[in-house]
Amino acid sequence: MKIARNFINRYTILVIAIIFYIFLVYVFYYQTKSYTITKSQEKIEDLLLNVQALRSFNSNYQKEEVYKLQSLGYIYDGYFSPELLSSTYVSKEVNKIYNDLRIAQNKAPIIIRFASSNPRNPDNLASTKEDEILELFNNKTISEYTQIIKTSDGEAIYYAVPTKVTTAECVKCHSDPSYAPADLVKIYGDTAGFYEHNGNIRALLSTIYPIKDELKVGKFYFYMFSLTTLFVFVIIGALSHKFLNIIDEKQNELEDINKSLEDKVQEQTKELEQKSEYLNLIFDSSPNIILVSDGHNLVFANKTFFELFNKCDNIDDFKKYFVSIDNFIASHHISDMEDKDFDINNFIDKNNKLSFILNNKEYYFNMTTTKIHFNSDVLFLHILADITELETTKKALEEISIKDELTGLYNRRYFNKIYEQEIHRAIRANEYISFAILDIDYFKNYNDTLGHIAGDNALKEVAKVLANSFNRSSDYVFRMGGEEFSIIMVGVEPEKSLQYIHQLQDNIKNIKIPHPSSDISSYLTVSIGLFVSKVWLSEDVDFYKEADYLLYKAKLDRNCIQTNI
Repeated sequence: MKIARNFINRYTILVIAIIFYIFLVYVFYYQTKSYTITKSQEKIEDLLLNVQALRSFNSNYQKEEVYKLQSLGYIYDGYFSPELLSSTYVSKEVNKIYNDLRIAQNKAPIIIRFASSNPRNPDNLASTKEDEILELFNNKTISEYTQIIKTSDGEAIYYAVPTKVTTAECVKCHSDPSYAPADLVKIYGDTAGFYEHNGNIRALLSTIYPIKDELKVGKFYFYMFSLTTLFVFVIIGALSHKFLNIIDEKQNELEDINKSLEDKVQEQTKELEQKSEYLNLIFDSSPNIILVSDGHNLVFANKTFFELFNKCDNIDDFKKYFVSIDNFIASHHISDMEDKDFDINNFIDKNNKLSFILNNKEYYFNMTTTKIHFNSDVLFLHILADITELETTKKALEEISIKDELTGLYNRRYFNKIYEQEIHRAIRANEYISFAILDIDYFKNYNDTLGHIAGDNALKEVAKVLANSFNRSSDYVFRMGGEEFSIIMVGVEPEKSLQYIHQLQDNIKNIKIPHPSSDISSYLTVSIGLFVSKVWLSEDVDFYKEADYLLYKAKLDRNCIQTNI
């Protein structure tokens, strides 16, 4: 089996090496060809740049000299000579001379061509393909055109660029024949090359550049590279074969040692698994949640944990929902702290109370975290004891202590706590504080006439209107005792506060609680005193005293509002 395995390994390496060599040669071949074509195209661009420079010289200097001589009377007005005034003619003639020189040096000629849909010289008439390229130039779709083509001498590059856009200077000889020099019309006739317009690209300049010689050079380098690479691969293969033999010998020795070690490991593993099962049984039977983490990742969780957090069946499921144990606590903890403030390691050796929302129910836990050193690792044991019932009872008692039993509003005891707290909050925020006291008109008469049960029901209805009218998180409504209620608002502008109080008075009227003993209305009404001020401007003012005085004034008339606004 060892011999067979080693043979397969070497065969695999050989196949991979051959594939890699073929791939390397293939890539180098196309890189070499691409480089050759790119360099050849640079030569073409340089050649056509020279042609364009020659045409520019003809247009900007030779023609100007002829026009100057005409203006001085040395040359008659209708004079035209293509050798002097046709940049296309001059460029083609220079190209012929250039190719004669190349042929004399045993180099292939490089023919430049001007092609136009409306040429003077019929030899320059554009083919269908050239017309398509011209249209692309005029539409500004492309600024140059390149194509690798096959010729009788091998591969070549066809390269084309647009000539310059027709300008007012060009139109002298290319618009109406009557404007053109008489000699030009005599040579070329009065049809071809005329009736052009400003802004149009009349022609393209192209060449077919043979790259046979350049490709030969590229192939030479390709063959040199291929042979050199093959030689290197053979050397590496021979050395690898030698080293593999040495490795095989050592590997056989190691396998014998490993076999012995594996037997011992299996023995110890079985023993550890038995101990692990025993520990898991103990942990799973605990009513408390037991978690083990490495400070970030959850390593172990007992059955109690998964029964409570039932969207996770195992640790792998847990990792799908939570990045870390910190993230788990941050996701469920009811707190104003942001996630970044949570670090379970800060809970070490402390009793920490946590609250979670699970399955739309609130749970409370007391968590203790202990650091454990296990071999070279550091682990953390987290034990969460369920104290939900205790906390729920505590909350209920706390709620009873601050709520009025009859109306469910906050009571006078809670008012005494909140009143100073809200004053200080308004000072810190530099905001208005509004304090109102209201009293039900002729409520003693109401009780005497209809009885205390009816009176209690009336108080409940008024309390309900108060709670619905002031339900912002910063609003507080209290039953101060008997038929007297108070309201605290922070951060509300004075005019808005008064608007809310008027709305409250209307809301109480609208529930139409009959009041047969009232001297001012058939229905139950209230009198309200409202005091509004910025605390930092009135730090010595007693809001309660001021509002109580305003209530006193309101009760003189009944069913009205008195305010300092």
